[in-house]
Amino acid sequence: MKRAAEQWFMELSEGRAGTNSDGKSIRSSVKTDVLSHVSIKRVNEDQRKAELRSRKEALQQKKATPEEKLCLKLKEELEKQNEINVSDALSQIMED
Repeated sequence: MKRAAEQWFMELSEGRAGTNSDGKSIRSSVKTDVLSHVSIKRVNEDQRKAELRSRKEALQQKKATPEEKLCLKLKEELEKQNEINVSDALSQIMED
């Protein structure tokens, strides 16, 4: 883009402003360069967003894992307590 601007100024001083050596409009060239640059930036930003979303999802999975482990431990403890209660009840019945 800088080169296109320099070329435009050179042509302005030579009296040929507005076209480059192949007859293409300088404005058109600059516009194409800018649009290309914007397009590349957009693709890069989309890629960055995808990476951030992926990292966020991985972090949420890591966070969920300890919670799930805690729930599983509590469930196991409850099941063991229920088994103890059933065993105590059976022992009580046999004693009577």
